[in-house]
Amino acid sequence: SALLQGLAAAQGISLAGVLASSLRGSDDSNSGSSGSSGSSAGVSVCVNGLLPGSGSVSEVVAAAHALVASGCRTIKVKVGRRRDPAEDAAVIVALHRALNSSSSSSSSTGNVSSSSSGGGGAILTADANRAWTLQQALCFATALQEGLRNADLTGSRHSDSSSSSSRQVSCLAYIEEPTQDPRDMHTFYAETGIAVAVDESLDEGLVGPRRILLNPAAESAGPSSSSSSSSFDSSERLD
Repeated sequence: SALLQGLAAAQGISLAGVLASSLRGSDDSNSGSSGSSGSSAGVSVCVNGLLPGSGSVSEVVAAAHALVASGCRTIKVKVGRRRDPAEDAAVIVALHRALNSSSSSSSSTGNVSSSSSGGGGAILTADANRAWTLQQALCFATALQEGLRNADLTGSRHSDSSSSSSRQVSCLAYIEEPTQDPRDMHTFYAETGIAVAVDESLDEGLVGPRRILLNPAAESAGPSSSSSSSSFDSSERLD
């Protein structure tokens, strides 16, 4: 959010304007019209829905249906707060079944369907906030695979298409910060094929770029202008 706010300030526009700029540019090119770069009027910005990591399966599914009905196309589910990672996996399987089973096309593309039953598709992501050890994270992935197989829902898979046959299938687009030790995220991905997203580990400088350059002019005037703004420590980089 700090990066987006910095970009908005540098351009003199609102945060919504930054988020909607690509949509506005596409609309302008199609219509041949030009508008104010600082205006975001008439442009909708999609937002993710968020589900807590507590509550019964039926409660979470009901909340998810409400989010989809409100227009959310992607839903993030908090995991790692229940006693057993398998319980989190069961919730994810139930959500996938409830939101996507009525439309096979939505489960493969992530688009929300207009099913009259109200169970239109949605992209599912998860966020563990570094709650698990590597072994617990792998147990979650295994339970998720088994749950999908038992429910005959393995046709929707977001795992790497180039992954080996030993990797697992998943209904998750990605899981955020699955392990307590950020260095274990690469192993988790290698073992499961489930894409990993980085959040607080990046903020804390534990992985990824050490600096993000917002003002090239200010950087070039600094004492260490010869250093790269996107340099990585090879021992910490996650590919």
